[in-house]
Amino acid sequence: MNPLADRVDGAAPAGRDVAGCTVITKRYLPYARVLARSFAEHNRGANGGGADAPTFYCFLADRVEGCFDPSAEPFCVVQLDEFVEAPLIREMSFRYTAFELCNALKAWAHQYLLRRTNHAAWAYFDADILITDSLDGVWAALNGRNGLMLTPHMLAAPPAALGGTLELNVVRFGIHNGGFVCVRRSDEAEAFVAWFIDRMRRFCFQRDGLTCDQKWIDLLPVYFGAQVYRHPGANVAYWNLHERRLAASADGSVTAGGAPMMFFHFSGFTPERPGDVSRYAEIDTAAFAPVWQALARGYVDALQREGLPACMGWGYSFGRFSDGRAISTPMRGLYDIELAAGRISAEDNPFEQGAFFRRRLTSTRLSGIGGSLSRVKDAFLRRVGHRRS
Repeated sequence: MNPLADRVDGAAPAGRDVAGCTVITKRYLPYARVLARSFAEHNRGANGGGADAPTFYCFLADRVEGCFDPSAEPFCVVQLDEFVEAPLIREMSFRYTAFELCNALKAWAHQYLLRRTNHAAWAYFDADILITDSLDGVWAALNGRNGLMLTPHMLAAPPAALGGTLELNVVRFGIHNGGFVCVRRSDEAEAFVAWFIDRMRRFCFQRDGLTCDQKWIDLLPVYFGAQVYRHPGANVAYWNLHERRLAASADGSVTAGGAPMMFFHFSGFTPERPGDVSRYAEIDTAAFAPVWQALARGYVDALQREGLPACMGWGYSFGRFSDGRAISTPMRGLYDIELAAGRISAEDNPFEQGAFFRRRLTSTRLSGIGGSLSRVKDAFLRRVGHRRS
């Protein structure tokens, strides 16, 4: 299915009221397929009660390179050139790692849906999410209040025994989770998208106190009045299982904290180790072992059916210089510093500057992260002449 085939004059189809989306590199295509199919399965009738499912968009932070046929996917593939301007693609795909770029491009995905479709509302999901129940409650909550909606990592203070570790992580990584953001077409959405694009262009790093877009979205309730969605079945993940114990209902569906589980976020999940909830934390599943085993095994089986082993071997289009040698994270960290110093220009193609970046990396002797964010920030401010605070 590819509704984009029906576009006229470069616009996405007039389409339906609500939609879903994600952003991936092509090796994560199986995750997006599972997400999109689960979105369709549990949301048929979301647009006016018909049998059709809402449109799902997959924004590609990569190049197809003949690895798959976009027209054969169970979602609407939006290729990079269709939603990001060419100069920005070159700049951001070098500045950021693949993970950082996917997070940064969420802003342009929202802009695309706002400007080039007529959907009344949409939800962004990280690709490692599985929809397990209807999202009617999400759409209803979004419809009744402000045009932006987030979910917190936790709904309440954890028990004293867990409080230190869990709350320190929330302080470090963000109160709200960037893996699920809902937008309704509104003045707040327009303002949010313009602001988000400006920030994500240069400051979506996974280092120095930032966790890509996640710390930025903590500002949405303050800046744009975004509401916090507190349903215990939304965005269930390793970080909140202590307050949302999983259980099986008589009809076979899963509940979280006593409420229907809408979707589970498999953050840090490793398909080769389905017994572990996440590589980021040790979670004791003894209290809900049968439910977790069924959920995890079903997810792994779905990923396998969608081609996980083959896709994991695909390369990343922006992982190498034109001379074929790999681009390291420290080299990417040098980009803004070298621009500010005038040793390269914005018009230069950094992917053709492999020898330069290797030489500069050696001479500056930068360590693992390729320069601190403070150096990048200072370099950026010097380059733009302190025009912005």
